[in-house]
Amino acid sequence: MGYNIHFVGLACFIERNDGFLVALPDGRGYDDPCTGKKIHDHRPYLIIPQLDVKASSLAGTIRDDCFIVPLSSVSQLDFELADEADKVEKADLLANGYRWQNVDAAFKMDPDKPQDVITAIPIRQGTFEAVRFADAGANDTAVLTSVTITANSTGKFKIFAGRDELTVREGAVVVVANVAPQWLENARYMDDDDHFFLYHRLSGTSTGGCTKAQGKLPKQTPAKHPFLETSRGLRVSCSNTVYP
Repeated sequence: MGYNIHFVGLACFIERNDGFLVALPDGRGYDDPCTGKKIHDHRPYLIIPQLDVKASSLAGTIRDDCFIVPLSSVSQLDFELADEADKVEKADLLANGYRWQNVDAAFKMDPDKPQDVITAIPIRQGTFEAVRFADAGANDTAVLTSVTITANSTGKFKIFAGRDELTVREGAVVVVANVAPQWLENARYMDDDDHFFLYHRLSGTSTGGCTKAQGKLPKQTPAKHPFLETSRGLRVSCSNTVYP
């Protein structure tokens, strides 16, 4: 049995020789380069069903049956086993995910040190899938990236943030969301804005193309996770499988 990670909102998958670096760009204090309008601040969070958490030295809060850990001060998040070199199954992501150069041909980044990243997550094994979840209340083009990783024999795994760690049961569904904080509380009654171009912050050379990526996946039923099942944050996650 394995465990599953869903990436929601701003998450850029940077392909490297032995896997991916998942970069969560800084979504704070940014104006849309195409409209000039200020975009809601976007911040990264770790969101886990409360019953799946065995122990934690990470400070978090409980909301809607989920344990929520802000990651704004966490430079790197390590999932047990995920950063051990093994094998990455990426065919589905390569076939169905968005590729940034198709949106902005001038986009380039340093794959080892992308600019303006709040939190980075190295993943060197697991199965990557691009998943489109139906969002009943708003935009239905939300695409998430699902990563399944084989669990260890102890029946639990740990998530490390520096010296702190969080132990989660085997089979847990974990969400890493880089979204506007307001969407954690209410996804239905806020004015939407286009966070898509926040990805430009990862590149020092892009001039900021204004073409949007288009979803092409059939809708799927959300995973059993309180955050996903209520579609929170999905309305602003249409670009989360972008990679160079």
